[in-house]
Amino acid sequence: MSGVIGYYVHHQGDGHRQRALSIGRCAPERFVMLGTGLRCQAGGVPSIELADDRPETGRAIDPLPWQDCLHYAPLDHRGIQNRIAVLANWIARSRPALLVIDVSVEVAMLARLTGVRTIYVRLAGNRYDPAHRQAFQAANQLLAPFHEDLDGLDTPAWVRHKTWYAPGLMPGRVEARVDESRVLVVSGSGGGTWDADSLRAAAA
Repeated sequence: MSGVIGYYVHHQGDGHRQRALSIGRCAPERFVMLGTGLRCQAGGVPSIELADDRPETGRAIDPLPWQDCLHYAPLDHRGIQNRIAVLANWIARSRPALLVIDVSVEVAMLARLTGVRTIYVRLAGNRYDPAHRQAFQAANQLLAPFHEDLDGLDTPAWVRHKTWYAPGLMPGRVEARVDESRVLVVSGSGGGTWDADSLRAAAA
């Protein structure tokens, strides 16, 4: 496969960016990361900054009559309009061979409408609502950054068949050591809500 490969990075937490870096650094001449907040955080991989799509201050999100097919598409949001315009323009100019989407149902639909092959990142858990199913069906392949044995028993057979399981995507290693007097708490960066009270409640 020749041509540039785009990697759309969601900005909630930091796991999406870390995955993108883990993959993009293998061939930085081929990959372009697209997302919000990537300036000075793309680790040597080319990147394109997208406008912020978070809710605008002081404005309630309009209820969506199409929530079954989209997750987040508030009306008249300037940031979303700008980021979609930049994405569509980049696709038209670069004619990417592939777009990895980590994660966004709306970007998956945009890529499909513009005729771009996609790999959609499947996160763990039950994500079989109509919008997710639509993104999974439209994708050429699904990428799961976890072991197949950890997949849910309720995962449809067709989803498993489309999925490439890649539990070793994240950089670094953790040396396992049994210590029955301690408990390890693993929390993401940027999206978690852990505090001392939560840890004390969990310990109790």
